[in-house]
Amino acid sequence: MAIKHDFANPEMYTDEYAEEHSSDRDFIERADTPLYSRMRKALEEGKDFEKSLEYNVDALLPAIVRSMGSIHNVVIDEDGENLTMPWDVLDEQQKFYEDMVDVVLTMGRPLWHE
Repeated sequence: MAIKHDFANPEMYTDEYAEEHSSDRDFIERADTPLYSRMRKALEEGKDFEKSLEYNVDALLPAIVRSMGSIHNVVIDEDGENLTMPWDVLDEQQKFYEDMVDVVLTMGRPLWHE
């Protein structure tokens, strides 16, 4: 059974892990992704893993997709009515954002990355 190298696992970004899996083609491909590079740098700088992962995944997404993951792009009236768009559209946007985050966490890059 092949080893699954999980971008959400902090051990994956250690020198020891890289050395242990240096001949594993799947790991080599994952280590050559923007997410892996960004996380290695952040962790080398002593930054918090969870915050760095969230920031770096989000940073790899286009601005329009990032905005879909935030309710800050919605204007709510005093009575709780969403003045920007219907709630079901907002839910669909949030689901799309979550799917794109899952893609980055699976592939180490967005689908459209060069």
